[in-house]
Amino acid sequence: MTVAWRAGNVPLPEAHLLGITALVGLHRLRPRSIPGSRVAGAAMIAAAAVLIGRSVAAAGQVDLERPGRLLTAGPYAVSRNPMYVAWALLHLGVGVGLRSAWMLLTLPAAAGRVHWEITREERSLEAAFGAEFAAYRAAVPRYLRFPAVPWVDARPATGGRGPHG
Repeated sequence: MTVAWRAGNVPLPEAHLLGITALVGLHRLRPRSIPGSRVAGAAMIAAAAVLIGRSVAAAGQVDLERPGRLLTAGPYAVSRNPMYVAWALLHLGVGVGLRSAWMLLTLPAAAGRVHWEITREERSLEAAFGAEFAAYRAAVPRYLRFPAVPWVDARPATGGRGPHG
């Protein structure tokens, strides 16, 4: 893992910490509002906290800095990077809760930096775990998987009929 700051076994992604700090600071200095809901922001922050907690619990005693095995259970069965997803959700929740347009700058910048770190981290996991990591990568999305929307048929239309007949 390439994150330098840690609280126990919890990675504290510098990009999101700095992004959230910049978001709050810029919002206080030069408020730029967008539509949003404090309740929705609080819900996102709460969901992020739960996801971080579940990810830490699933990690157990595995040192996330130097894992001796792949984490594939719990949140790690749904996302290869549930803590990073949670930090992005936390960042989004702070921005939505503040109704701050600054989030439109800080969140993509932080997410881009974290994505770069994740790609480096994945190369080291591939080197360490080989085929096991390749199988995990093939089965579990890097961030999230969104199911197909059932009422949208992406197949080409045939015979001028819609998806239902």
